Amino acid sequence: MTHEFDQELDRLRIDSLRMFYMVREAVDKAVRATRLRDSALSQEVMDGDEAVDAMECLTEHLGLRLLALKQPVARDLRTIMGSMRIASNLERIGDEAVNIVGRNLLMLESGEFQDVPSVWSLGELCLELFDKSARAFADNSFDQAQAVLNAHEQTAIKHMKAFRDLTEIMIREARTVDRAVQLSFVAYSLKRICERSFNIAESVIFIVKGLDVKHRSCRTGE
Repeated sequence: MTHEFDQELDRLRIDSLRMFYMVREAVDKAVRATRLRDSALSQEVMDGDEAVDAMECLTEHLGLRLLALKQPVARDLRTIMGSMRIASNLERIGDEAVNIVGRNLLMLESGEFQDVPSVWSLGELCLELFDKSARAFADNSFDQAQAVLNAHEQTAIKHMKAFRDLTEIMIREARTVDRAVQLSFVAYSLKRICERSFNIAESVIFIVKGLDVKHRSCRTGE
């Protein structure tokens, strides 16, 4: 491959890392906005979503151009395909951040609602997994990506705990049902962010090892 191709490939990785940063900021703001009942911070997340969408389009355009014009093979091909998959998952994580603050704005129309620590524990986990998936991509690390995938059960347990806590609140206090339902949707979005981080980790493994670990039935390269 030419020097120009190497530069374009570096640009693809840099754009991907920039998108990681943008989306991470959106998720962090969404969690803080909901926990602090902050409408201004919620609006910041919504206002920033268009930039995330634009970055996905940019990454996809560059990836498709490299595929069409350079016809890469082996690791270079996997890097391009994996980066495009990652950009798609990052865009959807950004959408979940918007969903979270949308629920927060609805809850702000109601009165105060008791704190639910299990929801914020899930939020901390989703940020932790997102950060680990970003580092795995930045470092081309199979081990770090595998560490993200190992958290499947932990995510399920934390989401179930939040769901049970919110269900108990709804049973105990009928007047809080609407707000508890909205917070249940927040917890679900946090779970979806964890799952998107798993997808990113799978793409990192594909880039580094050439393994498709999405489904056992279609694993290749082993």
